[in-house]
Amino acid sequence: TPHLYQMIEQLYPGNYVLKIVLDSSVDRDLRVNMVLPNAGYASIFSEGFVDFEVLSTETNVVYVEFTVTQTVTNIKFELDFGTLGGDLTSVIGMFTIQEVLLYQDFN
Repeated sequence: TPHLYQMIEQLYPGNYVLKIVLDSSVDRDLRVNMVLPNAGYASIFSEGFVDFEVLSTETNVVYVEFTVTQTVTNIKFELDFGTLGGDLTSVIGMFTIQEVLLYQDFN
């Protein structure tokens, strides 16, 4: 599955927000996940992964909120562009990623 990934060294316990801003040449679904390679690629998202729709007619802004209950290390952020299966739309397109921001929410 073609995907973009970035390794994150460490996250401490707390609430987090992942913000993704991107443009797409097609209407389709994408999948984001944050997994732990050293723990059998278990997701740190409670639902296992997050699917979201992007539209070709607008700049897409996606927020994913999640909680880390204990310190984790060697986290792999993944944004999947391949075939997602099921009823999800997985057409080929061009994607311009403008921003990927991960921050701890202290509110």
